[in-house]
Amino acid sequence: MKYRNRLRVLRADKGLSQLDTSIKAKIKHYRYWRIENGYEIPSQEERTRLAKVLGVTTDNLEPQAIAS
Repeated sequence: MKYRNRLRVLRADKGLSQLDTSIKAKIKHYRYWRIENGYEIPSQEERTRLAKVLGVTTDNLEPQAIAS
């Protein structure tokens, strides 16, 4: 599964909108949209915050998962 699809699935499993996720992870909404849609790679700090919000480890959000 591509990284961007994984974010979407994890977010949906938590019942969160993109806006809710971005607010909880303290990432600007447009930037989160770009990350989820594969246009940007999240920084380590952003991965840490996203992992906490989505209830997963940062290993599930590693950037090399994007290339597929």
